[in-house]
Amino acid sequence: MLHQLAFAAHQQEVDGRGVLSGALLRDTLDAFFRARLNPTDPRAVPREEVVRRSDRFIHILREETGLVLEEADETYVLPHLTFEEYLAACHLAGQEDPDLIYQQWAAGGDRWREVALLLMGRLARQEKRSLAFSWLQLLVSPRRGLDATKPALQRQRDALLAAACYAELGQRGAFVGSANDVLGFEEQLRAALVELLERPDPSARLPQRLEAGTALGLLGDPRYPVEDAQWQAEPGRLSQTFGRPKGYFCYVPGGRYRIGGWEEKTGRATRAGVELALQPFWIARFPVTVAQYAAFVAEGYRPGAERWWAPEGWEQVINKRRRAPPLWQWVVLYHGPNRPVVGVTWHEVTAYCAWLTERLHGALPPGHVIRLPTEAEWETAASFDGSAERRPYPWGGEAPTPERAISKAAWTGELGLALAPVGCCPAGAAACGALDMAGNVWEVCANEYNAYPAGAHEAQKDFTDGRAPWRGGSWYDNETSVRCGARVRYRLDFWYVINIGFRVVLASSLAQMS
Repeated sequence: MLHQLAFAAHQQEVDGRGVLSGALLRDTLDAFFRARLNPTDPRAVPREEVVRRSDRFIHILREETGLVLEEADETYVLPHLTFEEYLAACHLAGQEDPDLIYQQWAAGGDRWREVALLLMGRLARQEKRSLAFSWLQLLVSPRRGLDATKPALQRQRDALLAAACYAELGQRGAFVGSANDVLGFEEQLRAALVELLERPDPSARLPQRLEAGTALGLLGDPRYPVEDAQWQAEPGRLSQTFGRPKGYFCYVPGGRYRIGGWEEKTGRATRAGVELALQPFWIARFPVTVAQYAAFVAEGYRPGAERWWAPEGWEQVINKRRRAPPLWQWVVLYHGPNRPVVGVTWHEVTAYCAWLTERLHGALPPGHVIRLPTEAEWETAASFDGSAERRPYPWGGEAPTPERAISKAAWTGELGLALAPVGCCPAGAAACGALDMAGNVWEVCANEYNAYPAGAHEAQKDFTDGRAPWRGGSWYDNETSVRCGARVRYRLDFWYVINIGFRVVLASSLAQMS
């Protein structure tokens, strides 16, 4: 009875609380006692007997247990919202009708989210796996029964709730030994979460996109290559049309580009700077993630694999680094595998590129490698708009917002400063198609800092004493630092912060790095 009352109360929202009018409370109790006293013919039960029992039960709830509180004008409430939500979840678990809660969720929205999550725990305890899976399938389905396709916003809200419910159940572990198509469900859920990140409904704000990105990381993010077969397939997906990437890499045509000459106060490009000739190249859509870097750590960054640290003088740096706290492992432990890898040195990321190039031997275009971008390449990919103009920010001239960049402008209200999953701000994409070129993490480049701008297309020549330029700003930085022209520098062996990452390019080999 309490389960049913809590469910009824949660359906009647007043000022954010679930309430029961006196009439609703009595009608619900009267129906319950009639059915208990005479299951075959409830209407035959004398009215006086039903009223007596209902009054007695209300007295017990209100006076003896405090499970129901009476307010003015004969309105009743449960003592705590969480208590109400849990009992409502218990009621739904007993109904065994996934569509019943979906009716509430579709009409009442986030008010029913916690009820749905508590329902998952209840179903898990009762081992009602089939009912739980039916609920998950209802959420990821693009249609609802015979109705028309769900609106985009509803599909995206459903995907977030499906991911949260699946995590609450324990993901695959909850369905071991069952006949449910868990892999098919995960494939549908991944596709729905990717849709939310790449084509979000205008009302889907940053908190929802962050939630989607985090869930996608736990499921296995399909937006970037990790396994060998995925990397091997990327060269076959290369586009040679600017602004229309077909896969992980975004094309930037060769030509002469103006580098440097950014106005300090406004961040706008001027006719100052230098003009450099660049070969065509492809830049990665996202910074390298923890999941991508983890394979290098497992197979390349270990004793016996020193060939990745071939240039003389690196070994001392790496031996010192191996004794340091592994920040990239902290990121995956607390945030997820699709965050940008951080806390890595210029030497390590250069070695990662050499390792990845070797793994892709025979698949890359002739004369091409995977490497760090030069500053000239990075700046062109970030600012070039497809014409002769350069943008102050990758998306244009407007100031950063939570929709465009993971920077200090994004972390307001209930959001705290933090590293974010890659690709959560599609509105902030550069014209070439690359995301996160403003904010999230600073990105290390291949050239010497002091060579800019005239030598911004050349690689580092001194592997021990040089200075690496960082570009793009990070989650910790303001709108000035996330401009296309912003740059800072640190030693090549600098690693101990959680806002330095890197991005790779597929490009012609640089003589200095061969």
